[in-house]
Amino acid sequence: MTKYIDENYYKNSYKGALDTEQLENLIITASKHIQNHTSDRADSSIEEVKHCCCVLVDKIQEYNIKKAESKKHCNKKSETVGKWAVTYADVKTDKELEQELEEEIDNIIKFYLLDITDKDGVNLLYRGN
Repeated sequence: MTKYIDENYYKNSYKGALDTEQLENLIITASKHIQNHTSDRADSSIEEVKHCCCVLVDKIQEYNIKKAESKKHCNKKSETVGKWAVTYADVKTDKELEQELEEEIDNIIKFYLLDITDKDGVNLLYRGN
């Protein structure tokens, strides 16, 4: 499995804040997204690829937190006791959250890698033959 960054790069160069326990799996997931979008042309020596991977790590963790919170809180937005009233927040399903994450991942990868080429001069996001 190709990993475009390591814990050292994430914490020291990017100044990321996630703890070590979660980081390895998030790096692998983020790297896999980059690998899929670039048809495995990305290289860990390209600074934009490394930075993109760090941003994806943070975005995937943000998604994981949203998903956990939506299950935990029963989505109650407010509750009034006098003449009792309850208001529930709009709830996104796991599928909606996943779709939102995929769109954000696509946008992040396009933002960071759109004009970046590999060692042969081929654009990383080129999908042709």
